[in-house]
Amino acid sequence: MHRRPPAALCHTTRQFTQIYSHISIHDPGHRGISYSRAILICQLARWQGAICIEGKAIIAVGQVFLCAILLSVFSLKATIAYAVEACYSLTLGHSGLGTDPIPSLSNSPICTQGNYVADEGIHLVAVPDPGWGQSGWTGTNKDNRIGTENRLTMPAANHAVSVTYSANLCFPLTLGHSGSGADPSTWDPIRHLWHDKSLICRLGEYSGADIINVTAAPDPRWTVDSWTGTDDDTSSSPENVITMPESEYSVTVAYTESTDGFVSKLITSSPTPGGFFGMSVAISSDTVVVGSPGEYALTADVFERNQDGPDRWGMVKNLVPAEPVTGGSSARAVSISGDTIAIGERPNTLGEPGAVHIFERNHGGPANWGVIRKIQAPEEAEGDWFGESVAIDGSTLAVGAPFDADGQGVIWIFERDLGGPDNWGMVKKVLTWDLDTGDQNLFGLSLAIEGDLLVGYNFSDSSPDEEMNPHVAFFERNHGGVNNWGQVKKVVGAAIGEFGNGLTVSVDTVAVGDRSDGATGINSGSVSIYRRDAGGVDNWGLVRKLLGAGSQDRLGASVALSSDILVAGATDTSFATPGQARVFSRDQGGADNWGVLTTLSPYDGSGGDLFGWATDMDGATVVVGTPYIGEWDFGSAYIFELRPASPCHSLVLSHTGSGADPVASPLASPDCSAGLFEEGEVVTLTANPDPDWTVGSWSGSDNDSSTSTVNTVNMPDVDHAVTVNYSAPDLIFSHSFEQEDN
Repeated sequence: MHRRPPAALCHTTRQFTQIYSHISIHDPGHRGISYSRAILICQLARWQGAICIEGKAIIAVGQVFLCAILLSVFSLKATIAYAVEACYSLTLGHSGLGTDPIPSLSNSPICTQGNYVADEGIHLVAVPDPGWGQSGWTGTNKDNRIGTENRLTMPAANHAVSVTYSANLCFPLTLGHSGSGADPSTWDPIRHLWHDKSLICRLGEYSGADIINVTAAPDPRWTVDSWTGTDDDTSSSPENVITMPESEYSVTVAYTESTDGFVSKLITSSPTPGGFFGMSVAISSDTVVVGSPGEYALTADVFERNQDGPDRWGMVKNLVPAEPVTGGSSARAVSISGDTIAIGERPNTLGEPGAVHIFERNHGGPANWGVIRKIQAPEEAEGDWFGESVAIDGSTLAVGAPFDADGQGVIWIFERDLGGPDNWGMVKKVLTWDLDTGDQNLFGLSLAIEGDLLVGYNFSDSSPDEEMNPHVAFFERNHGGVNNWGQVKKVVGAAIGEFGNGLTVSVDTVAVGDRSDGATGINSGSVSIYRRDAGGVDNWGLVRKLLGAGSQDRLGASVALSSDILVAGATDTSFATPGQARVFSRDQGGADNWGVLTTLSPYDGSGGDLFGWATDMDGATVVVGTPYIGEWDFGSAYIFELRPASPCHSLVLSHTGSGADPVASPLASPDCSAGLFEEGEVVTLTANPDPDWTVGSWSGSDNDSSTSTVNTVNMPDVDHAVTVNYSAPDLIFSHSFEQEDN
């Protein structure tokens, strides 16, 4: 039996302040279902709240729908009729110059415009006139609130709200730029939000002394040169700060074309303090993946070229492991090959096993990067640090587990589709054995793989003659049998160092970074380059050792090879500079000389950023990680496009004395701009002395002793200058004397 509602509710509608919806029932089966039975059906579903008004069964709003469903079970048709609740008027006003507050709702759904039911929540926005600002509210939930936005909870009575505006509180800010890019925006990179006005002002206006963050947006291959009107006009950072004066104000950023091939700066989609975005980077063609292994980040972001414009690198996906490791540090190592990304997740403690997560492009939808596999060590061991290092090349995946085998370390090799589609089955457990004693330590801290060649870093080597020396072992896929991955070479570093902390392979060349090498000073660093047939067939002989610039330079913190070009990070742990990435070319300065081609650096960096901590390259595109940039170590990564050395060189022509500069013929080499010539171009020079002046000599020509007005220069492989020296005419004095008659 249903509960009868209180008698106080069973009065006339005139006495009842809220009118509810009621159900009228049509019974096509003539089952004689009464109103009381309908109420009982609703109450059986634990819907209390049926009341009676003037003898009719009423069901409260919000409960009607379930009752209607229950009644349909009995083949009944339920007709729901709505009556209007009591509505109250809201009057909006203002004083000063501006608009009345603008409500988020013009009325409650069951009321006419400007009227609302009790307890309706209304958001209010005030819009002051230019130069005016909000200075007070009346009638809101919080009349002492500072700002152009407020809230009102409508009372059960007619009500009024007013906003007060005052003059000379807000001032317009104009943002502009020169060069190629967009006007700076008022984006706050720390709080990750827009600061497009002061609280009390209209859009684009700010109160005096307000602190405004501005962010520049140069086009690809352009950087910030300077600012005008900011707190630091000399800054070349894309981020700056304005302290707003009590007057109309303007700020301009000047963009300049990059000289080192800089294209774009990458920032994580979800900046996290201590996220260390950029601690790991990888590139394949037009796709870059950047890891954020910080304690609260544990993700990687995927960027692709030509997003929203040529050479614009935009974030397309944030990768998060579907089944993360307990206490894991994801994205400490990342690798990409074509449409496949591997993310290593080693545990932060020695009590948990690690994992590698495999993502595939277009898995789960077009352009989506979906997880297809979580791989753990076939011989799972707690604290093995499986996933500390990863490298993928085509269908082959190498994963380092440096604490496996009681700290000796192993590298696991997996192949795609082994054991089923996308299964990534285990092929080989690779160990490195000292050729004399069989000792090893933390093998697999870093590794690199390309084609049939694998190289792995062993932190220390306890053989008697090379105590605690780190070494790098070389393995080939079919050495000792098909997919045997047998060791073919071992190269050993200095006793004090981290020989192998950075590894890279390209065709028949291997580069080994040692950021702690002390050859030119404490932690000056080095990069050792090995070529397969140097010193004999398959000998893998050393062809060049590149040395750091001095103490704490840390050359070799990271290394990346692409054909004949090497990029090596030099993080500068003296914190005097942000760090560098140095670019070397194989035959620069001579065969296998590996001379410096150019130097890459962050245009907005500062000491301690550790620019160059991670590097990778594909063709002429280089990505460099900077995990410690910014006050909160958010981190970032930078994209560069290496420009081939121009074969064109300038020829500067000048003169001394009275006359004109010599004229060159031709005006340029066929593939060069005006005034530029390729090496070996023979340029004819014609001098033009003033009348009575002659050519005395030349400087920089093929025949400097010539006094002819025509000479030549065989253009060298550098910029060059030629000067013609004009001589003044000889002076001839004549005087006639006439003898006077006496």
